[in-house]
Amino acid sequence: MTSIFAIHNHQKKVKQHPIRRISYLALLILAVAIPVGSRKVFASGFDTTAQLYVDGQSLNIASNAKTVKDVIDAAGVKLNEKDVVEPSLETEITDGYKINVYRAVPVIIQDRGANVEIETAQKTAEGITKEAGIALNPEDDHQIVASDISAEDLKPGLTLKLDRADTVNLNLYGAVTQQRTQAKTVQEFLDEKSIKLQEGDTLVQSPDQAIADGASIEVRNDSREVQVVDEEIPMPEEVIKDINKDVGYKEVQSPGYAGQKKVTYEIKKVNGKEVSRSVVNEEIIKPALKQTTVVGAKRVSGPNNNVSARAKELMTSAGISEGDWKYADYIITKESGWNYSAVNRSSGAYGLCQTMLSVHPVPSDFKTNPVTQLRWCSNYANKYGGWKGSYDRWMAKHWW
Repeated sequence: MTSIFAIHNHQKKVKQHPIRRISYLALLILAVAIPVGSRKVFASGFDTTAQLYVDGQSLNIASNAKTVKDVIDAAGVKLNEKDVVEPSLETEITDGYKINVYRAVPVIIQDRGANVEIETAQKTAEGITKEAGIALNPEDDHQIVASDISAEDLKPGLTLKLDRADTVNLNLYGAVTQQRTQAKTVQEFLDEKSIKLQEGDTLVQSPDQAIADGASIEVRNDSREVQVVDEEIPMPEEVIKDINKDVGYKEVQSPGYAGQKKVTYEIKKVNGKEVSRSVVNEEIIKPALKQTTVVGAKRVSGPNNNVSARAKELMTSAGISEGDWKYADYIITKESGWNYSAVNRSSGAYGLCQTMLSVHPVPSDFKTNPVTQLRWCSNYANKYGGWKGSYDRWMAKHWW
């Protein structure tokens, strides 16, 4: 049980960091209703608990909240216009929900001698420039550093320093494309773009010639035929399984899109017909952006003898007795949806039974071997007298 002295100390710390703006009432709920070290605890009179990460703190909030916004209001956290909340404020929550608040800070973008100032919660160069409406090319270098804090502005911020790539007009066997590069010489450019001179090729410029913005580089060979084609770069997608959502639930957390590139092919022909082609150069026009999608992974509401064949195979290999299958299946389904590489982005818990790797020592092949994970989980279940005892614990506490 947390002492009144500890509550008082916590209150004083909050006062020393006014930017955090976490109410004393929320901390009082945290200290009294939810003991330190608990992953999840039900407090009398409240329907749900939620884990809120904000301002470097992890708060377990007990309330009657129905949405993410309700939890934030119950915690007394004040949001600024540019702060980002994941998931969105309107998202309906279930017990044990994880919520992240990313605070916006001032960011200075240094770009070709000009400074642009914005306030954003983004922490990557891609996110910052996108919010500022500034194009960022794959060949551009960048560096993010902490801004100096002045007497006039005590709020910490970031500086994004952009080192723009030079543009080069490349004439490759008569096909002209515009390229971007950080190379300092013609030879460095050819190496960077993986252009190797073949027999009969003529490089018009000297390999040691320095490159300036707008320079031209030409490679000639009258016996080679090339073709430049615009192609789509497929949109990458990351799928996150949420064990608090039913199977069938799907929500795009951060939208992505396909990219575009120019590909230079060398064409080989026999009797006037193309027989093969090979890539001699690629230029990214628009990089693809990864899309993150959340899908539901909650499958069952109680112990079920109808365990999947794959789960049975894994549990048999791990030495889990058939009488314990339904209990192990229930817990693992709730914890990870049987995804042995599942990661809780908030706590870092990993694998089938969501092991805290920062706390528990595990075998070397733990991350890649689901059978190893199940054996570890079985040993952990002995803490509660086995899988049946662990199931009883889970039903009482909704964690184990």
